[in-house]
Amino acid sequence: SWYYNPTGQPSSNSNAIYRIGGAFAAWKNETNRCQISSRTNLFSSTYLGTTSSPEAMGGNPPPSSLSLCPPSRLIDGLNVVGWGLLPSGVIAATCIDYNLASLVKDSDIRFSSQFNWFSEANSTNCVAAYDLGDIATHEVGHMIGLGHSESGTDQVTIPNAFGCHFLNRKLAQGDLLGFPALWVCNN
Repeated sequence: SWYYNPTGQPSSNSNAIYRIGGAFAAWKNETNRCQISSRTNLFSSTYLGTTSSPEAMGGNPPPSSLSLCPPSRLIDGLNVVGWGLLPSGVIAATCIDYNLASLVKDSDIRFSSQFNWFSEANSTNCVAAYDLGDIATHEVGHMIGLGHSESGTDQVTIPNAFGCHFLNRKLAQGDLLGFPALWVCNN
């Protein structure tokens, strides 16, 4: 279950919540570019609405590049997706906290308000911006426990972001294999 905090959302991104919701749906429905039919339903997500509660990285100045998820951050048990300042060059970040049983107790995503974002359904009008759907799908991958895949692959969880890149709104084969393996091995 997750909340959206629109505070700091760039004014040009009126469709932001739809692109972020689409990212959760991509993992839930295994929406992929490989024409592989859904094999499992391991992930479910529920959008609980907007909140004024900050995500874990809330506050100014922005977290440092060495401590995007500092130990002193807010851990309120709410999974919040929001906007704010991040260190130079960091487009988005996810912070996850686990309980003693290694279960997620708080997982938050922040998108940098310092970048140009694109949140339309049709990609034809994108100019010099990052696609929110592409980046959100990547961050939701982290939220569910996946790390970065090797750079140079076409997986959603590559550590690089590209302007006007829409391919990662859908999962790749490695994403489809990695996600169930993570949950089957850990549960």
